Amino acid sequence: MNKLDVHDLIFLTYVTNYDIGLMYEALTKFSEREQILGFCVERMALSIKDLNSLVEKTKIGLQKLRYHRIKSVSIFDDNYPKKLKLIKDAPPVLYIKGEFIESKTAAVVGSRDISIFANSNTENVVNWLNHDKYSIVSGLAEGIDTIAHSYALKNNQYTIAVLPNSLDSIYPITNYELAINILNSGGCLISESMFGINRGKKSFVQRNRIQSALSDIVIPIEMGTNSGTMHTINFAKRYDKQVLVHKMKDEWSNLEQYSGIQTLLTNPFKGMYIFDDEISFKKHLTNKDIEQTEIDFSL
Repeated sequence: MNKLDVHDLIFLTYVTNYDIGLMYEALTKFSEREQILGFCVERMALSIKDLNSLVEKTKIGLQKLRYHRIKSVSIFDDNYPKKLKLIKDAPPVLYIKGEFIESKTAAVVGSRDISIFANSNTENVVNWLNHDKYSIVSGLAEGIDTIAHSYALKNNQYTIAVLPNSLDSIYPITNYELAINILNSGGCLISESMFGINRGKKSFVQRNRIQSALSDIVIPIEMGTNSGTMHTINFAKRYDKQVLVHKMKDEWSNLEQYSGIQTLLTNPFKGMYIFDDEISFKKHLTNKDIEQTEIDFSL
């Protein structure tokens, strides 16, 4: 694959309206910068006027990145997250605010609509992971994600929030304070979205692949059968990640929030393990130590 600098990749993001497939097709087919850019411009049938507008949009976007103290990291850069680089559809450019650390990571995820058991179950899992020095990855969404990040912060545990939107704003807006606390604690916010690119609901599904890819282990706390968290699990299966699932309890059996957990338990797959307490949970933790490399993404 041919390298472009991060500025050119951001320009291609605007040219293609962030069509990863088209961007990678151009990077694979052609060896020269002009050929790569020209191929995408021709495929998108852009006029000179369109092109000039996108050049200006890219210029303003780069200025906004500096203003918001957001680092843009190309997949060709050495400091691009190693685990994320391994997946087929890795973001050509990743946007990071705060400090990214390569470490043992676990995605603690679940639905926005939670049960009365969500808080204690999430607290247990986050604390058990903290004992084994795992960082927490989640999506900053309401519900399980918010609880997971909050307990990580309480533990002084490194945490990464993966957002579906560009990092000039926070979604949901109710979690601005949580995002600030993550940054102040030394954690980071991550997104593949550049300013002004709207991919609708697709961005939420694609955000889940990043959560899975960044993690060594994926742990769904609660989820409905058709919830977005099931996408996270499917990505984890695709990427050969460990998935840890809590054994069902009688008091959960009739709750919609556990219908997705029940689905997993009745359809086990390679790499999925069941736990019912701290001992059985820790039995299945990945023991591979990862060298911790701190990268400051503040400008």
